Amino acid sequence: MPRITLGLSFLVSILMVSNVRYASFKDAEVIRAHRFSATVTALLIFVLVASEPKLLSFVFFIGYIISGLVYSYFVLPLRGKSFLRESSQKIS
Repeated sequence: MPRITLGLSFLVSILMVSNVRYASFKDAEVIRAHRFSATVTALLIFVLVASEPKLLSFVFFIGYIISGLVYSYFVLPLRGKSFLRESSQKIS
């Protein structure tokens, strides 16, 4: 188990300084458009996390990491170069 934790720590630290794009959840249009669905979904997620907090927190974070990788390397290249982050925009 310590080796898995060490490997996961290295993976996450490398992804933090990479060009992988992740969802920021700043756009609230989905919530405004579907208030009831968003409320029910939030309630179900809360109940699931309350039932198994360690396991489901781990699953949610791993899913978030994988979603960023899939979005950056499979979805964005299909949309075109205008959506890709350029190297000139890096913070030095």
